Amino acid sequence: METEIDIFSEQLDDIRYQNFLLSPLMRGNCLPQRVTLKMLCRAYKDSSIAAAIFDFVKAKGIYTLVNKETLVLPQTQKRPPAFFPPKSKKQEDAGYRLWLDSSELAMRGGNRNMDGVIAASALIGRATTYKRLRAQLANILKEGNFSQVVELGSGEGEIISSILAENLTVRGIAVDKEASAAESAATTAKRYGVKNRLKLITADINQLNWETLATDGNSIIVCASFVLHDFSDISEDMGRLAISLPPGSKFIIADLVSDKDSLVHSFGLSIIAWHYQQGITIPSVSEWTRIFLSAGLEIDNISSEGMMPGACLFQLTKAHVKNDHDPASTLVHPVQKRFPGHHESVPSLNFGDQVETVILDMSRFPNGISDEHCHAVDEFIMTTGGVIELFINGKRLEEVKGPAGIRVPAGTSHYWRPVSVAAGDYIIGQFIGGQHE
Repeated sequence: METEIDIFSEQLDDIRYQNFLLSPLMRGNCLPQRVTLKMLCRAYKDSSIAAAIFDFVKAKGIYTLVNKETLVLPQTQKRPPAFFPPKSKKQEDAGYRLWLDSSELAMRGGNRNMDGVIAASALIGRATTYKRLRAQLANILKEGNFSQVVELGSGEGEIISSILAENLTVRGIAVDKEASAAESAATTAKRYGVKNRLKLITADINQLNWETLATDGNSIIVCASFVLHDFSDISEDMGRLAISLPPGSKFIIADLVSDKDSLVHSFGLSIIAWHYQQGITIPSVSEWTRIFLSAGLEIDNISSEGMMPGACLFQLTKAHVKNDHDPASTLVHPVQKRFPGHHESVPSLNFGDQVETVILDMSRFPNGISDEHCHAVDEFIMTTGGVIELFINGKRLEEVKGPAGIRVPAGTSHYWRPVSVAAGDYIIGQFIGGQHE
């Protein structure tokens, strides 16, 4: 029987976490004689993470504080080796110890031992987060009428296969970028007797065609455990995912959060700091909230109860709100979307019936939003104020002073550049006759 982990207790020697956090500053296998806030900022490229690590090391008491930004290892203190061998083989701390050992090698040697990082993460997840996510998924299936479950980053397929075994009318899609994961998931599905109801997709989530997920047009459930933070552009990819799914679809997302509560816990601080070392910025709860809301998702619940340190479970619903007084009207939420030729993702309102609208505050784009490009449908460009110059088929038109409106016929190459704009000067692009692609 698997032993439960009390993830909120400090089961491991804090020195191991301290040494892990200082590993980017180490020479050989020894701790640095001096640690400054500036050194940590250079190593982690984030002042809040650096400050949290500095406070953590200061609290351990091995280093002496000589001023508010400098810690020194006393000359009388023999520098301990960076890491110690595991002191216990107990199931409850095996995941954390393995994660520390393998992640330290990866942090100090590029991507060395990433397999160990993944294995350790899976071990921790099985004992904590996966159980919570699976229970939430089971509850939603009991409460609603859903025909399909999609798991992103499905790994061995244990969660989705066990859920399908309990819900005989539900079909599933398991997505993972590793071919070996698909092989393991196929074995798991066979063991649960759900092989004929589980579709396996081997693909990088960043390149996934989201439209393939909602195969029958009905509301679905998407669950993801610690994969969203690896998206190349979380806002854009969440927007693409949400807009492609039917209204009423549910999302159950477990992921890391870089809030204060996470940064005071040994493991929470360590796992978030490790991601910063890999160039991955972890959003705070409020930043995750903004991402989900901008994707047109309603937030049903956010909880860290029963999760590993540094993580939260988000429960979301794709909104489709009708006006009670006018059944024909629909409230549409903007989603972040990157269009061909544009430099970055922008808020888009898709009203259906072949109408899509993009609204931009021009002051945020001093060099414009796009290079020269064209659309397969007519675009109506409207400005609320300010002055722009518009280029049509490579030629500059006269300056356009807002408020104004311009029609750009389908197939006409164009782009705009601001001349004199202020905050609150908007440009609105409306596409009639199809989505802007």
